[in-house]
Amino acid sequence: MPFTYQLHEEAYHEFIEAYEWYEIREPGLGKRFIGAVENCLNK
Repeated sequence: MPFTYQLHEEAYHEFIEAYEWYEIREPGLGKRFIGAVENCLNK
């Protein structure tokens, strides 16, 4: 049975900041970060 989740507003902002931080260091790395987080949340 799939679950739904919603990030707290502050956690969401930190998530976006982390994405941007990774993208600045290496283009595409932010997308990999998002994929890794989503993969963990979906387990």
